[in-house]
Amino acid sequence: MLESEVELVRDSESSRNLYRKENDIRRKITQLENDIALWQNNIEFFAKSKTSDRLKAEFERKINNALSQLDDLKHQLTIIQEAI
Repeated sequence: MLESEVELVRDSESSRNLYRKENDIRRKITQLENDIALWQNNIEFFAKSKTSDRLKAEFERKINNALSQLDDLKHQLTIIQEAI
């Protein structure tokens, strides 16, 4: 879907939209990377507690979801960069 969007934008000579989309994706990537770092840091604190298994599992699930989103965003970014 993103590839077809890129083709439409490229054909309409509106490269400004591509740059805007690229900046949005970069911002999302940075936010996800910051969130992942924070959650990993929180897990280290939970590891010291005996009753933290449920919280730890929740944060690990969040991290895994964020890593998946991060991969998708990086793929989208490479598609856009190839189009520019």
